[in-house]
Amino acid sequence: MANESEKVSNLKKELQRILNLDQSRLIRRQEWGPVNFEEVQTNIDRSYKLAQQLSILPVELLLENTIDSISALASQVADGFEQLDQWSIETAGNIPISSAKAQHIQSVQGTTDPFFEVTAQWVPYLAYQRGDVEQNVEKLTRSVKEGEEMVSTAKEKIAARDTEMEEIIAKAREASAKAGAAVFTKDFEKVSNETEKSAKIWLRGTIGAAFVTVVVALGMWFWTESGLDQGQIFQKISTKMVVLAVLLTGTIWCGRNYRALKHLATINNHRAISIRTLQAFSSAAAQAQTKDAVLMEATRAVFGNVPTGFIGQQISSDSDLKVIEVARNILPESDSK
Repeated sequence: MANESEKVSNLKKELQRILNLDQSRLIRRQEWGPVNFEEVQTNIDRSYKLAQQLSILPVELLLENTIDSISALASQVADGFEQLDQWSIETAGNIPISSAKAQHIQSVQGTTDPFFEVTAQWVPYLAYQRGDVEQNVEKLTRSVKEGEEMVSTAKEKIAARDTEMEEIIAKAREASAKAGAAVFTKDFEKVSNETEKSAKIWLRGTIGAAFVTVVVALGMWFWTESGLDQGQIFQKISTKMVVLAVLLTGTIWCGRNYRALKHLATINNHRAISIRTLQAFSSAAAQAQTKDAVLMEATRAVFGNVPTGFIGQQISSDSDLKVIEVARNILPESDSK
């Protein structure tokens, strides 16, 4: 094998002669007009690629005879390319353009084909010795390993993000549930207080109406008239009965309004207390079954028919079951974690 010697330097000079020429100007030029050398474009392109590859490969690893052969062939290719580069239509002289073109095509083909046949077989060996193949394999193996590590890391991060997102969602649901419960508690308390005030007004109205009824009844009892005939007596009695009936009816109506408003005030207060109880037991309960049981009972207490004693009524179990079933479908299931 040859070292970095005169032969290697000579080979690189010949290769540089090829590379110094403008590749595109060897095929077509504006001053050539319609004349071009597209027939040998493949030969020219192939020779340029070989020259570029050999200029960066360790050609000193080749045998001296091989270096001499490649150098001689590269010199012939460079000579042919230089002649083609210097040719012009004006310098053709008496030679027909078609004949001159054919001579250059024959010269390019006659020099580039042997150059390719001898040189191309050594390019893989020199490329391997240069280390490109091994380096590429190592880079590829390293890239695959790094890719696997990145995928594994990404999966771990995604799993961690999923757990974090689940915790955030659970906390957001819990916070929204508490906020919603607090809002409904205030609403129930507000309605209960307003209804309680209205009930007190109707209670005073009931007491006033009852007082007026009693006063009028006593007045009619003690106020008598003498010397009335039978028709007048009937007239007086019927008039008094009508007046007392109207007063008594008004008193009863005021009393019923008081009972109804008191009933609503008590129910809304009961619902507010039930929601507070739900919050307390739901926060204290650790098991999902316990939370669900507390939720169902609180739903029954808030939305079910609650007997308060103010209004006589029958509790409909079917209505309660419908309310609980609707609540079970609407409300989210408890987190089992």
